[in-house]
Amino acid sequence: MHNRSEVLTHLREHQKYPAQKVDLTRACENMADLEPEDRQWLAETLKEKRYQSASEVIENLGW
Repeated sequence: MHNRSEVLTHLREHQKYPAQKVDLTRACENMADLEPEDRQWLAETLKEKRYQSASEVIENLGW
């Protein structure tokens, strides 16, 4: 993950919750600073579920 800090900021400050995996991956697609490999990693790593908070997403990512 090249831009972990950017993703964390987005998850904490810009993403609305609750959010499904698809909502999170779509939001990442619109982040210009996120490398394609990082988008793919997020899509493969996030579980299919409804997330209630940024903390829950971050925990799921193993961060």
